[in-house]
Formats: sequence, C-alpha cells, structure tokens
Amino acid sequence: MIETHLWIPKQKKRKQFFLRKRKQCFGELIQIDGSHHDWFEGRAASCTLIVFIDDATSALTGLYFTPQETLDAYFETLQMHLKTYGRPKAIYSDRFSVFESRKERNSLTQFKFALKKLDILHLTAKTPQAKGRVERANQTLQDRLIKEMRLRNISTIEQANQFCKHYMKIHNEKFSKAPTSSFDTHRPLETDLSRILCRYEERTLSKELSISFHNKYYQICETKNCNLPRKAKIEVRNQRNGQLKFFFEDQELSYVPYDQLPYEKQIYTEKGLITKKTHSIKSTHPWKEKSHKEYVKKQQLKKVI
Repeated sequence: MIETHLWIPKQKKRKQFFLRKRKQCFGELIQIDGSHHDWFEGRAASCTLIVFIDDATSALTGLYFTPQETLDAYFETLQMHLKTYGRPKAIYSDRFSVFESRKERNSLTQFKFALKKLDILHLTAKTPQAKGRVERANQTLQDRLIKEMRLRNISTIEQANQFCKHYMKIHNEKFSKAPTSSFDTHRPLETDLSRILCRYEERTLSKELSISFHNKYYQICETKNCNLPRKAKIEVRNQRNGQLKFFFEDQELSYVPYDQLPYEKQIYTEKGLITKKTHSIKSTHPWKEKSHKEYVKKQQLKKVI
C-alpha cells in the first residue's frame, strides 16, 4: 500500500534538545545520579556508583560505591561533598523515588527535607538529556574507572571507595575545565550533619513523657533546662548507623527504652519522678475466688488419676 501510494505513513516528530550553557561559577549547580553497572567485571556482584559532578567545571566532587541506589548512599556522598567543598547553591537530579514522591508530587521526601534544612535548592530533570553532564560522566567512568580497578585488582566495594579519592584527582586533571567566573558559590558548613543527613520523623509526647517509635516505647528522661509540655512534638532522628536521637526545639533529649527500665517503673511526669510499684491481685480476692476454686479442684483430680 505504501509502494502504490494508497497509504502514506505519518512521520514521527523527533523531540529536539537544545544545548544548555554551563553555569558560570563552581558550586552553582551539582548534577547527581546513580549508575548501576557490572563495575567489577564479574569479580563481584553488580553494584551502583553514586556520582556528583559540577556543572560549571565538569569536575567530579563525589564518588561512592553502594550495593543499591538508596537514600543512605546519597546521604553519604552528599556528606563527602559538604565536608570537602561546603554547601552548593543547587542540586540537579532525576525523579527517582529518593528525590520525588510518586504518590504525592508536592510532598517533601527525606532527601528534599535535608536539602531544605541546608538551604540548598533542589531541581529535578524530566529527561536524561536534561542532565547530560552526569550521564556522559557515567559513560566515561564505565570505561576508564573499570579499567583502572582491573589493573589494581580491586574486587570489593570497600577497596573501590578508597580508590575513588585517588581516581577523582586523575579524572579532574584530565577532563575538568576552568569556570567562567572565579567566584566559588559554595557556602561554609555551620550545622551538625549527623542531625540533618538522617531519616526524620515526628512523634507526639504522651502524658507519661513516653514516645512510641516503630512498635517500641521510649521513656524521656527528666531535663532541667527544657520544659516539655503535654502533647509536644518530638523530632526523631534515625541515624544511618541505626542510632536514635530525640530533639525538642533544637535541644537533644535523653531517653531510656522501656525494656531496660527497672522492675519498679520510674515515670517522668511534669511534677517530677514518680516510682510506680507493681502489684498483683491475691487469689482470695472476690474477683479471683471462683476461678481459684475451680483451679484447685482440677489439680486435685489430676492427683487422684
């Protein structure tokens, strides 16, 4: 039908992508991405490499190998960048679930919340071509970094992460470019990263000054310089090493898990420390008298049999 001109196929319109100019200053925009690949060429299982690259200079600012592309891996790479260079102006990423919630578009993810606390602008790309700087860097790393690790017989993630610090210097000397402006937009880091680069949740304080978190109860200890009101909102910071930290109005609270409390429960209330004695009802009590007599009869029958 096409040859006899009975049907003319419609030509698909190709989407055009225009080149975007580089940013002028170092630290003005950091592109980030995760590249899942067979980095060890069969010597170990496939893993993911988290890549941070500056848009103005094409310099690698962070490399981190991890088994999977997770929030903790991005937090670890971001911590490396912040301690080395400071806080950048903006971060550019794709719409992976770590960066953007699939259910609620306008909701803050854990990564977005951390960037908001650090005063870093977060931008998301709709296509891979929009963040082509980091995509092309992934292709270069999948060629050169793999060969470098092969020559050094690196076959574990721990060894690869140690080698990444040395490789970034070699890569940046060869491929990085001088920025248009000599001004560095990185700002100094003046906050505690252990409180920010972690999972954040909020809990309501009970009347007994206790908190329920992930099916476990924690007793807040008495604090001298902090007056805890009823139903206060407590910040629960779940660190990457599994440690929990509780905060109320920028003040850290000490706590004790209920499993480690003594037999006589010590409860901290607004009036102070109260020791609650545990007691049991005697078998001669009217509430238990009938059931206790039945239990005695059953025991006597068992002895006769």
